[in-house]
Amino acid sequence: MGAWLVMEALRQLRLQGRNDVIAGLRVGLASPDIDVDVFRAQSAVVGRLSPPLTVLVSPNDRALAVSSRIAGGNPRLGSARVDDPEIQKIPLLNGMQIIDIASLPASDGFNHDRFVTLAARYSTAEQGSRVGEVRQAGVFLLDATGRILSAPFSGTAQIISGRR
Repeated sequence: MGAWLVMEALRQLRLQGRNDVIAGLRVGLASPDIDVDVFRAQSAVVGRLSPPLTVLVSPNDRALAVSSRIAGGNPRLGSARVDDPEIQKIPLLNGMQIIDIASLPASDGFNHDRFVTLAARYSTAEQGSRVGEVRQAGVFLLDATGRILSAPFSGTAQIISGRR
């Protein structure tokens, strides 16, 4: 539930006009256990961040599937599908990145810790590739090595496997 707390803190800072605090932040939400509708409302107030807020999702995250059932079937942001048109609208409206990490390996049967793999691969990949160039809003799909394969919104992402 830490992602909800981060988003709520950002929302409160915006409502209080504390843009000076928000301006220096780099915010990433890994497998966030937030109701999608609650996140939409929070992000509408938070607005665009620079660099863009990043959300890591995995549709087959079993921990979030359980959370969704407990919450009366309300979908969790962290288990969103990047091919869902309603999910694709979120980064367009609020200038953020949603990255599908479902192809990365998980260390447990819940598939809830894939962000750890991404973090390890990102630091290695950033040293010798153009991974740092993907800083704009959009929806991104990763391959099993952590490279960006596609972005459903044309022009929003560059392929970082060595060519554009």
